[in-house]
Amino acid sequence: MLARRAEISPQERADAATAVAMEFQKLITLKSGVILSGFFSVGFEFDCMPLMLSARKAGAALALPRIMPKRTLMFLPWKPGDAMTEGPLGIPFPSTGNEIYPDIVITPLLAFDDEGRRLGYGGGYYDRAIERLRAMKPIVTIGVAQAWQKLDALPVEDHDHQARLDFVITELGPVHCRTSH
Repeated sequence: MLARRAEISPQERADAATAVAMEFQKLITLKSGVILSGFFSVGFEFDCMPLMLSARKAGAALALPRIMPKRTLMFLPWKPGDAMTEGPLGIPFPSTGNEIYPDIVITPLLAFDDEGRRLGYGGGYYDRAIERLRAMKPIVTIGVAQAWQKLDALPVEDHDHQARLDFVITELGPVHCRTSH
């Protein structure tokens, strides 16, 4: 999946990111004050920045993840132009701000299935963060990907049942995942 993703042209990646942002607007009606966490893409990851900027324009507060000890994430407030610090794995996070708890979590992924399972990079960071947030309050989890990243089935571990996605949005539209959490 990594190799295939690296072969996608920059224009195709940009077009997919724009299409996903438009599909997100059709799927989710944002209320003022909703906190949406996205991510800065690293390497050839899906670029969710158009979606984040569109959400901000619609009144959402934005957050970005910061990698923490014990392989989990905390979420910090972010807006374009904020000072950033390079974190572990070269992933930038906001230099200032106190932890906030997103209502919508946008996740990166390598592959996904109809059950809402996602294949990430194997660290379980988002799995643990989603489980922690769901223990605190209702949240919506959304993966962003290109349609070709959908597979019939993915390998499953025990914790994957807690961290299933509610939706995956592709350039072809949303996939409503069959989840039970």
